[in-house]
This record gives sequence, C-alpha cells and structure tokens, in this order.
Amino acid sequence: MTALQTLFDGPLQTAEIAGPQWLKISEVAAEVARQLGVGIELGRFKGSEVPIDPTELLPDWQPTVTLEEGISRVIADARMYLDQEQTVALAAQDQ
Repeated sequence: MTALQTLFDGPLQTAEIAGPQWLKISEVAAEVARQLGVGIELGRFKGSEVPIDPTELLPDWQPTVTLEEGISRVIADARMYLDQEQTVALAAQDQ
C-alpha cells in the first residue's frame, strides 16, 4: 500500500513496483496455495519474462514485508471482507 501511495503522491504517471527477488508466477501461486492449504494445477504452456526497465522502478521504495507476509495479509483481508458480505446477505434474508 505504501508503494501505491508513494506513486500517487509523486510526479510519476506510472512506475514498476518490484521487490528485491524475481519470482515466477508459479512460485507466487504455490505460496498462495500453501497458505490456503489447497493444491494447484499449473498450465502446461511456458510463460514468458517481461523485462522491467530499471529506470521505471518506483524511486526509493523497498518492500516492508516479505512476500509470505503480504500474501497472508491479503488472504486475511479477503476472508474478513467475505465474512462481512455473508453477514450482510444473511441479515438481508432475515428481513
């Protein structure tokens, strides 16, 4: 969130927000699956790399949490949101 706030508050129109280590989408998917306790099935087509121009990186930004912690926070936020939506839906049915 801090990276997005920095971007929106600054003069840049766009910027890449990247951590110090490069990861494959399959590695991110595996971490999400691990935290959710589910399996994953990867596609059979090979992906491609998209190079990031170092001049387009968000200046002076570094991640403040690990990938694992960030995914954990997103999952927790999503669960809280879904619980609230379910509560609202159930309350509407009772009326």
